[in-house]
Amino acid sequence: MLTPGAQPGTPAPRHTLSWPVFDAFARGAQDERTVLALRAAHLSRRLLLLRALLDEAGDLGGAHDAWDLLVAAQRRAPASTTAVLSHPPTGVWLARTLRRLRGDLDGPAPLEVEAGHLHAVAAAAAVRAGLEFTARVPVRRGTAALPSLGLAHVTGARRWDTAEVRRTAAGLRVGQVAVPEDPARDAPGWWGLRVLRAESAGLRLEVPLDDVDPYRDFRRPLLPARLPADEVARWRSLLRETWDLLVREQPDTARALRPGLLSLVPLHGTTVSASASDAFGCTALPRPHDPAEFAETLLHEFQHSTLHALHDLVPLHRDDGAARFCAPWREDPRPLAGLLHGAFAFTAVADFWRVRANRPGPDPRRRCARLAFAHHRSRVAAALDALHGEPGLTAAGVRLVDGVRERTESWRDEAVPPDVLAVAGTITGEHRARWRLRHARPAAERTAELARAWLAAPAPHAPATRVPDHVNEVARLPAADEPWISLALALRHREHDDTVLERPELVRAVYLEVRARSGRAPDVRALAGWLADR
Repeated sequence: MLTPGAQPGTPAPRHTLSWPVFDAFARGAQDERTVLALRAAHLSRRLLLLRALLDEAGDLGGAHDAWDLLVAAQRRAPASTTAVLSHPPTGVWLARTLRRLRGDLDGPAPLEVEAGHLHAVAAAAAVRAGLEFTARVPVRRGTAALPSLGLAHVTGARRWDTAEVRRTAAGLRVGQVAVPEDPARDAPGWWGLRVLRAESAGLRLEVPLDDVDPYRDFRRPLLPARLPADEVARWRSLLRETWDLLVREQPDTARALRPGLLSLVPLHGTTVSASASDAFGCTALPRPHDPAEFAETLLHEFQHSTLHALHDLVPLHRDDGAARFCAPWREDPRPLAGLLHGAFAFTAVADFWRVRANRPGPDPRRRCARLAFAHHRSRVAAALDALHGEPGLTAAGVRLVDGVRERTESWRDEAVPPDVLAVAGTITGEHRARWRLRHARPAAERTAELARAWLAAPAPHAPATRVPDHVNEVARLPAADEPWISLALALRHREHDDTVLERPELVRAVYLEVRARSGRAPDVRALAGWLADR
């Protein structure tokens, strides 16, 4: 089997993390050595998937010829195959093609085209190794990709076709396209994979900005979407400023991030960033507005990448896939894995803003940093509470959650101005109320039982309210979500009353049941207070 840094046929390396290193990871003390270990483990997993692909594909698309070329590149220069196999889109392609070979996924491209991408992987490794060779690689709608290098525009090709890749002493050609000696440069018919570079305090970062690889998207193959030069210049400038910020404010985190950031994929038409378990080190994102937003996104997705790799080494959960948890950063119910990942990722985000909020000296943006810290701190606390005692976590998963909780415990004592804290509480409370109204469903039997008990008991005292407009809006639109959310927040701010905010779905359900049974609406304040004791 092909293994990084070894000759074919040698045993695969054994990857482990000691418990002290695991605990440090959970507490946010990732270092460069730990990230490199996780990256190496993920590469070994990718090699196992490659072996499985060969077993499944047989000789579909000439897979064994591609394998022979890949082995030759490995023998000549092991780092060449490591570079191409570590390229995030290679992982996406491997996982996708295996699912297609096993009948779990369909796609517009013929299966032999997807399986034939192994030739492109092998050719890219051979180019990096300095081999002279000839191979044929897939062509998709006139484009032929060499992973980690770039993409050629092949004229006269059919929608699904192949093109010859030839490397001789005279140079490299893909079809009729002459590839420049430095493949990162553009040339007629060739788009190189451009690399962004930044340096601060002697710490250097290099990361490709991938707008050409067909497997750069985590869901489906894409055609190239070449960024114009001025847009690339904006990304380059923004990365330099972001890297300077990270090195200056969180130097240890910046050192750990370097080996865990392998590619950036620019997104369009969305405000959401993404990462994927099959693409270690890849962050897909729209161009951020400023360095702080960029740094926050990189740290967030870096946490996801490393946690995916850790889960491959030591399972953290036995997720049944049921979406049943309230994640304070999502409007929809999430499975256990999603809640665990979010708690881990937003812990790093909260810490980023905590450091920014505590910088010495005057800072006109300190209030925004304090608000972001308070908001994310409350999100993480709520997620950790939901994860506490969750039977779907393994022993390692429990240990991870305990480590995150230990990391965040001291944050509770960090002072945040009361007005900022109130705004953060409003944001968190509104999300929780909306989520519960949409997704939490009280049992019908319990709702009916409570309604009967309310109607049978003497009517409790109805306290005077300073939010009559909100009460009236609930009476007018009792089945809608927004009147209840507005009422719950108004009661919190004006009367320091959280009885509606805590269980809005139950208050609404019993309110509607009482009204249906008696023909009149109960006093919502009195009902909420009565339900708080039950």
